[in-house]
Amino acid sequence: MRRIAGIILILFALGACESIIDVETPSDGHKIVAHSFFTPDSVWTVNADLSLHTSGLPVTLSHADPGQTIVVVSDDRGHADILQYYPVNIGAGLNYRSARGLRPRPGVTYTLRVEMPGFISSETSSPPAPVEATARLPERVAVQNIAYSNDKGTASLRFSIEDPPGVNYYRLELFQVGPEDTGAIINDTLYIPPAVEDVFNYRQVDFRSTDPSLHFHYGEVGNLEQKEEINFDFYGRAVFSDDLFDGTLHDIEIAFEPYTYPGFEPRFAIIFSTLSHEMFTYLHTLDRHQKSAPAYSSEVYPIPVYTNIKNGFGVFGGYVTDTYRFDENGNEW
Repeated sequence: MRRIAGIILILFALGACESIIDVETPSDGHKIVAHSFFTPDSVWTVNADLSLHTSGLPVTLSHADPGQTIVVVSDDRGHADILQYYPVNIGAGLNYRSARGLRPRPGVTYTLRVEMPGFISSETSSPPAPVEATARLPERVAVQNIAYSNDKGTASLRFSIEDPPGVNYYRLELFQVGPEDTGAIINDTLYIPPAVEDVFNYRQVDFRSTDPSLHFHYGEVGNLEQKEEINFDFYGRAVFSDDLFDGTLHDIEIAFEPYTYPGFEPRFAIIFSTLSHEMFTYLHTLDRHQKSAPAYSSEVYPIPVYTNIKNGFGVFGGYVTDTYRFDENGNEW
């Protein structure tokens, strides 16, 4: 009995020693958020915005003028392009485009600098600090030796790439042409030729592959000698590097089940993109972040999404695409 009373007395004494301590949590002001996935297929475009305060409060500005924002893209050859404010839909952020219609060039390293003197924070009475980022636009790697087949509803697509020596990064996407009411999406890397009048929409197609290089960076390759036992599913795209086939002619094969649209001829598009290191790292960590939270689960283990914007947030990276279109007979269209 004395032992129980002693324990109660100790717990009471410990509880009496509790005190409330005010801990000052880190608090950053608003920072610039800049995004640009640049490609030779489009003029220079940069989306710029301001981040929320770490307190979660919305942006509070005493003065806001997007026209004063300075967005400059310069290359490693001494050329620079000043982008101008280009109003778009509300909620899409602040967009800036090349007034001279200039486009990125493969093999060139670019630097982005963004300043927002027209946005004065009510908390600090000063504009957000300027941001900067650098990325190199890679050369295009084309698909070749393309072969398509369809066996009782299961399609197979095989092709090769001549991988240049050194570290290279890629993205593989598969789309199927569908009628307008299929709930399809149009990817920003997809170019629809104007001569094709009956194309309404493209829908991403899930595919699978036994190629271990397509999932090498996700730590799920297992024993590379057991290649035939590996069968990964990809939801519309695969992001990978040439770690397992550097500087060689590499064959890739994917399998998929096409969608069925009555009265609509099956047609497909495969988009093979060569990515900058920055864009690959962003897409890779974004995939891992999304997969870290299982569906219908309260357990979330977030993986920080990559950013290369110094003193801010966002991504500045480039890509070059090679597109191949084919019909249900494997003929190019």
